[in-house]
Amino acid sequence: MQFDEDTKRGAKALVGELVEDSTRRARPDQVAGIRSYYETKGGLYRQLAARILYSRRSLRREDGLEWSLRDLRNDILSRASSPESQRQFETWFLARDKMLRGVSARLWDLAEQHSVPQPVATPIVAQTVEIPHELLVKYMSVPLSAEADPAKRTKGNLLAIEVMSSGRSIGFAEREILAGYTGWGGLSIESVAGALPPKWTPSSDALIHEYYTPPLLCLSLARVLRKYVEAMARTKGTVRALEPSAGIGRFVNALSFGSYKAVSWTAVEYSPISAAILRAMRPDIRVVEGSFEKFVAAEESSLMGNIDLVVANPPYGERGASFNDDPNRNYRERKAYVYFLRRCLDLLAPSGIGVFLIPYGFLTGQSAEYLSLRKRVLLRHHLMAAFRLPSSLFPGANIVTDLLLFRSRGGELTEVAGEDSAIVEGRYFELFPAHLLGQELRSDKGAKDE
Repeated sequence: MQFDEDTKRGAKALVGELVEDSTRRARPDQVAGIRSYYETKGGLYRQLAARILYSRRSLRREDGLEWSLRDLRNDILSRASSPESQRQFETWFLARDKMLRGVSARLWDLAEQHSVPQPVATPIVAQTVEIPHELLVKYMSVPLSAEADPAKRTKGNLLAIEVMSSGRSIGFAEREILAGYTGWGGLSIESVAGALPPKWTPSSDALIHEYYTPPLLCLSLARVLRKYVEAMARTKGTVRALEPSAGIGRFVNALSFGSYKAVSWTAVEYSPISAAILRAMRPDIRVVEGSFEKFVAAEESSLMGNIDLVVANPPYGERGASFNDDPNRNYRERKAYVYFLRRCLDLLAPSGIGVFLIPYGFLTGQSAEYLSLRKRVLLRHHLMAAFRLPSSLFPGANIVTDLLLFRSRGGELTEVAGEDSAIVEGRYFELFPAHLLGQELRSDKGAKDE
């Protein structure tokens, strides 16, 4: 990790304070040895001190100390010249863990006590804070039974809002509480309105549409995508990913474990409440608050053809006030999910993957509108797989959804590929009946659009 000159100067001064503090506490016969030790290891401790100063900008003490040591260790291991050298460094860090934690805490305290200059710059952003594995597990451990219980959902939402509105620092314990926020879709706030500060009161749209993707589905998708993302990482190093309707980031969280460390996320969220909670839960990613239309219009030139992965559970209703935020007339779609689907897929790099959880009409609707839509999409993107999910997926919503996985062709065909003809005609599940997850109760066999 590279630091600016102000941070380096501050780190040098901080280590100097540490040496003086250590010698003041030592016996006279120990002073020379202490000074010699810090002269030998000075570079390491200046690197640690720089991280301490850097983390103090936006993290509370507990999280800042944890991040500083972890980032230093990962940086040194990544620069090891051989596997053997890497093992030696790993052993060194394990043997000295307690000592390094003590030094880190002392550096933090000295920075506060002696007013060591703290550089003024932007807060820690993507790829500089690592969310611990155990916290990601907490984020993805909301059981479906809890999401089916309005009282439990309401209580979890209120606890999360209390954390956010309190103004206190957001650490591990606070983020555990935020994981219990499940949105307001299908809930009533009449009985709890008095406990909601105006800034944190959900909109009427949220009470109707705010259903977050179940964690189990997100984790299942992560297992399916893992080999593809690993292949991208081997080729590209960093996998650039987009979640255009992120909610509180359940797809992002599921696709952040282990093999997904190479993924760099941008998450866009329209709701200011959900965006604020996501930003607090995931300070390591870029979170953009506002309409996806406005975001893509502002950054289209840097996004187009450069996104490797899109994962989305987009809004399902009609597009509202944000309709005109995107001036590109190629995407003047009336339905919100159709807009998100087409707009995001066309941002993908060649062979990039797009995953969408959308209403069933796209894949099996028989109107001329849907036949034309499927053709337009399939000319530019290959349908890797699709799954029809049970209507009980979103408790209280009772909607039938499909999970679709596409791969970008990197261009546009002149005619629909022969193997896609049945898909254009809306007969995908005739070809792959095993992808119907549950019992289909409709008798029209897809004759209706939605």
